[in-house]
Amino acid sequence: SAGLLPVGMTALEWLRVEAGWPWFGVDYDENNLLMEALTAEYASFTKGCYVGQEVVIRIEHQGHLNKKLCGLVLEGTTIPARGAPICLGDRTVGQVTSAVRSPALERVIALGYLRRECWEPGNRLRIVAEPESVNAESVALPFLVA
Repeated sequence: SAGLLPVGMTALEWLRVEAGWPWFGVDYDENNLLMEALTAEYASFTKGCYVGQEVVIRIEHQGHLNKKLCGLVLEGTTIPARGAPICLGDRTVGQVTSAVRSPALERVIALGYLRRECWEPGNRLRIVAEPESVNAESVALPFLVA
């Protein structure tokens, strides 16, 4: 590689997925609760009044979310498309939002929403992808720490 480093949007995509950093319009949008995509280290849910505060308080009192953005490590070289279903057995439990072949990890990794019952690290899942489905495992984010 003669000391050259990758640059541009492709390199930025690798880095943001490796860091577990979601992008608005890609990994979350107006249909998601902010707590589903971002943790307290990225967004403060305790400062003064703000739009949506009632929803945040309601979720805190219920004690849980139904889904959240998680990391996935995939077997093989297939990079699933955005929106690819994530399955646990025969049941769909989520969908992929971003996937890349990580040069640093030398494998395919993805961000995706998983239902509460299967978002803990270590769950064995299957992603419906073309040309064939791939096995995956849920992992803690970020994939890499800077």
